[in-house]
Amino acid sequence: MFLQPDRCLGVGVKKIDCTDSVAKAAAEYAETKVGVRFDNSYKTDDSTRYYCTELIWQAYLHQKIDISKGRRHGSNHIYPNDIMP
Repeated sequence: MFLQPDRCLGVGVKKIDCTDSVAKAAAEYAETKVGVRFDNSYKTDDSTRYYCTELIWQAYLHQKIDISKGRRHGSNHIYPNDIMP
């Protein structure tokens, strides 16, 4: 739904510079969040809900890698371009 032409101008893919085991552990962490409700308020300090970029950031942060390198927008929001410079 999010990638429909009327909603999205494009898509990007970012490969995180890490070992295969770290990437696997991050993916496994993210999989444990399947079913968690979407965070419509985009708060990175609330782990009861996630938005897309926040989930990926948290998955790698759980592996001790801050893929945002501290970049934020507004009141602590992490946008895709914060993890894909």
